[in-house]
Amino acid sequence: MLHNACLPALAVCNDGSVVDHILTQSTDPDPNSSTETDDTEEIDAPVSTAVPNFIPDRTELDAIRNMLPPPNALALPPFRSTPINDFNRTKPLLSLAFPALFPYGGAEFTIPRQRSVSYKNYVRHLIKHESGRFAQHPRFRFVVFNTIMRHQAAKSAWFYVRRQAGRPDITIEELHG
Repeated sequence: MLHNACLPALAVCNDGSVVDHILTQSTDPDPNSSTETDDTEEIDAPVSTAVPNFIPDRTELDAIRNMLPPPNALALPPFRSTPINDFNRTKPLLSLAFPALFPYGGAEFTIPRQRSVSYKNYVRHLIKHESGRFAQHPRFRFVVFNTIMRHQAAKSAWFYVRRQAGRPDITIEELHG
């Protein structure tokens, strides 16, 4: 931003040019340089110019693709229009949701065992598994934690409903409050 009081202090020639005030330095030509330029000789301009096209033709790309083997395709699992109830302990939900963690489905929670194991202890064992694949998976621990928390919330709600069952005069507003 220019201040009007400072403008007269600027040194400007009569014609308004500031070229004379630009600092320049002139140097002598290098005596070791063997290139002599003859300014009288005129350089001919090229008659035509071209820009090379580096974009490959479609046929070349198709030929390269035809030489490659076809990619291995995996079939997608069937899509269900109805959601799966995760409170149902008969379906192997973890092996369906995480096929990389349960490649053969052998360690699924729903498999019958000699001793009963709680879901919480089952998840704790998976997280501490020696391979570390369950603990290192980016979503597995969040999914099982969410499932555990929703089961605890459902148990708490069921306890509250059973406790209030003896009161016949309870209203929906009181339950929400």
